[in-house]
Amino acid sequence: FLPKALWLKKNEPEVFDAADVLCECQDWLNHKCTGEWVAGGCNVASRWHCDGKAAVESGEGPFAGRPTSLLEKIDLAALGGKWPKRCVAMGDLAGSLTAEAAAHLGLKAGTPVAQGGADAFVGLVGLGTATQGGVGVITGSSSLHLAVAPACDVGDPGAPGVWGPYRGAPLAELSMSEGGQSTTGAALQWARRLFGAAGNQDAGPDGASFEALEEAAAALPV
Repeated sequence: FLPKALWLKKNEPEVFDAADVLCECQDWLNHKCTGEWVAGGCNVASRWHCDGKAAVESGEGPFAGRPTSLLEKIDLAALGGKWPKRCVAMGDLAGSLTAEAAAHLGLKAGTPVAQGGADAFVGLVGLGTATQGGVGVITGSSSLHLAVAPACDVGDPGAPGVWGPYRGAPLAELSMSEGGQSTTGAALQWARRLFGAAGNQDAGPDGASFEALEEAAAALPV
């Protein structure tokens, strides 16, 4: 998020200066649904370099845990004043559907709207690994290895070569460390060769087809 905001400030300063709010697309969608500007704890921890735990526990007013010294060093001190004032944890209440949004969506006015998070980090919840000691591998346009631990101390430098730990992500009482790679295609081919060849007479040199692997996976008990 910070590189995008810095690009905007340097290349379209009139837009940056005129903007009352700079936020994630998710925050804008929540605003259109609820009329409220609310940041997400998982996002501010992992993308805005904030203390996510402090942010969601600070209540009303400008949320705490902002990386003030970092913003000053990269000439983005004004960005903090453009962030939403309130921050809530992923899964907590961001607001309620306005009458206008409810009519557009075909839902009831007042329907609760929960705060979300980045796709891979929300995926940890679906995997059941958004818990202390959980590890999730999320594959999409890139591959992420996400390890979850209790909320770390403020200023914990983490391990060399690993992003994080993000204090307050995916949830306030946790910290998440991340290892990413852009070789998703190669990783899938490796898994295909590894898991698709054994006992499969129809497997080619690259293992079984992805269709055959999907059928085998669907037959596994859940």
